[in-house]
Amino acid sequence: MATTEVTQLYHITLDTADAVEAFADILHPFLPYSLPILGCLYSGDIDSKNNIGNLHIWTSFPFEVNTKPPPLFSVIASSGWSDMQMRYFCSAEVLVAPPTPDEEHHVRGVLNEFIRALKANDSIVQCINPEALLCREEGKAIFLGSLHERWIACLASGIPVKFPCTKFVSRYEFQGDEPVWNAPQGEWEIGELQKSDLEFVISRATFPRSFEFMVRRLEYSVCIRRKGIAGPPVAWEVVYPDGSSGMLHVEPEYRNAGLGRKCVAALSAKMRQRFRCTDERLKDKYPFARWEMTDVVVGNDAGLRHASSREGTKQSWVSYWASLTTVS
Repeated sequence: MATTEVTQLYHITLDTADAVEAFADILHPFLPYSLPILGCLYSGDIDSKNNIGNLHIWTSFPFEVNTKPPPLFSVIASSGWSDMQMRYFCSAEVLVAPPTPDEEHHVRGVLNEFIRALKANDSIVQCINPEALLCREEGKAIFLGSLHERWIACLASGIPVKFPCTKFVSRYEFQGDEPVWNAPQGEWEIGELQKSDLEFVISRATFPRSFEFMVRRLEYSVCIRRKGIAGPPVAWEVVYPDGSSGMLHVEPEYRNAGLGRKCVAALSAKMRQRFRCTDERLKDKYPFARWEMTDVVVGNDAGLRHASSREGTKQSWVSYWASLTTVS
């Protein structure tokens, strides 16, 4: 790949279904590595009920419908419902060979320019709250989620804190009709989380989530309750605004009964049915071609077992949650 001098980022507007599809088409050839951005397009509230777009995208190239990007390009995404976590993708993430100096130069240039724009309140970031995104290291750092391990070395001087995860992805192949996702299973009832459950659910979260964040995830959730017993659920899982599954939890007294796997299976079936499509033009494209993903903290063996229980073609790599300041 040729050296790419990054002197400008572009904020792009995805305010119509056609624009979303055109931008998604740029990312489809890079599946599954482009999932952190593709997931935001379909789970990140582009068209919110109050007519405020909660998803913002910046690229290293000027996006136009029916125009191909350069071979080496980057995308940055910010969802207003991701609790100020950013997502980043570079087209070189699909390559097996170690990153080249040109690729590393490109990645550093893109992310440094974005942080510079936030600090300067540049016009390209005035669509958001720069101070809210500079939420780490006393206002000097952004928080990147699901950052591919390929870039950790070249960004090391700007990463004061990082948490490694195993990103586990799977692609389900549809095989005829499927049972409904919320069919009762013996003594268990399967449904969605309710607003009245959220304070209880948040109190059990490993990583704190705001009440407002959780309200937006209700339709992307599943939970399990004891049949005929009132009160909070005993197990649950949700889909985050980047399209990944998370917050899988089973109350201690109900563990070792297979409820974690039941949650994983129910959420997978629910999302497959939500996006199932018979349109020949769309059936091989995400989210209709059902790629699923989850990030499991390194060392969480139980979480990895649940993730690997998903059906279909499977793949994994290491990703990082990291604070990022200007890189030297």
